[in-house]
Amino acid sequence: MTNETAFRTCLGLNLQASAQTQDGKTPCRSARRIQAFLKALESESDILREQARSIADALGMATGAEAMIALLDIAGLSAEEARALVAETAEAVCDRMLA
Repeated sequence: MTNETAFRTCLGLNLQASAQTQDGKTPCRSARRIQAFLKALESESDILREQARSIADALGMATGAEAMIALLDIAGLSAEEARALVAETAEAVCDRMLA
């Protein structure tokens, strides 16, 4: 995974920041991947804005560095296996939510 160390560092800092807040909420990050998915869905005229946001959120959750880290660290998959499962999961999200 390219930039794995940077992603892990960012995730760790974000978790530390949320642990130090009174309400336990994680500070909001830039959500670039969500915006990229929304941009990709703009050309789909038959998708409502709310539906596009739900799809983008689901894809963001399924394809982010957090998903890869969980698959590598918790599931014990190789990087190749994790990438394949992330791709399969993204395809399943699209199949389900765009059907």
